[in-house]
Amino acid sequence: LLPTVLLSLSLHPACAAPVAVSPGGGWFRPLVQSSGERADASRPAKPAYVPPHAKAMRLVIMGAPGSGKGTHSKRIELDFGVKHISSGEILREYAKTDPEVAGTIARGELVPFPVVMRLMKRRLSESDIQASGFILDGFPRRLEDAIALEEMLAELNMPLDALVKLDVPEDELLRRVLGRG
Repeated sequence: LLPTVLLSLSLHPACAAPVAVSPGGGWFRPLVQSSGERADASRPAKPAYVPPHAKAMRLVIMGAPGSGKGTHSKRIELDFGVKHISSGEILREYAKTDPEVAGTIARGELVPFPVVMRLMKRRLSESDIQASGFILDGFPRRLEDAIALEEMLAELNMPLDALVKLDVPEDELLRRVLGRG
């Protein structure tokens, strides 16, 4: 199914800020300023430069609500030139033209699987994604989704390179989600 987790993001013990952890356990590329404040994902330290010969990365990011999937996805997009694909954003945009999907979202229910798959395949087939790669945020959610995604990516000749799993303690997740208002 999905590739082995090649990168896990956890909270750095010294500053309670998200950082990437290599499979060997070493800390690198903290998303914090030297002051200890969270780095602004919209302002990269330097513009992304992707060498012309570089292979497009294809990633999935997973984690609980409030774990920082969107923040890290934006940073990865800026640093590596891959496109951030948020299933939530795609579905909200689609709901503007489909009252049934809009109602499903308004009730807090999951959009029917065939609709999600059709929209994801459409986006993953676009030329900008083919050229630069992607980081999927919010999809897949279930094993059934992962199996279908794997099959779809095989059809598109776009196998995943990595799965990024965000690990955040439950008390921190609650603080973040409740702080969203």
